[in-house]
Amino acid sequence: MEERADHHNPENSTNRTRYVVNQKGTSHIQNNPGRYFFTPVPDYTYMAIVATCCCFTPFGIVALCLANSTNQLAARGDRQQAMKISYITVVFILLSFIFPLFLISLLIALCLVLEYA
Repeated sequence: MEERADHHNPENSTNRTRYVVNQKGTSHIQNNPGRYFFTPVPDYTYMAIVATCCCFTPFGIVALCLANSTNQLAARGDRQQAMKISYITVVFILLSFIFPLFLISLLIALCLVLEYA
């Protein structure tokens, strides 16, 4: 467990903020003893499932695999790598939503060109 303390005002002990990262990859901020705020690594599993089922399936499957990798890395405590993979997951989810729109517009443009040719 890593721990770092920021002391804004040394005379006032209530202004101490401690950042703690535990083994599961979640970090929390401790403002006063006994009070924790957890910030887990976002994995976007549900969005990846929706992207797989409703949008462009190949990108959705990649996003689903990356979301699973995010969970595994966070469980091992590798928070930085889990955050990078989480970001890449979002990119593939967005590609899964945008790519079908691009294909549909390309097909419409192709049909219009062939109709007037």
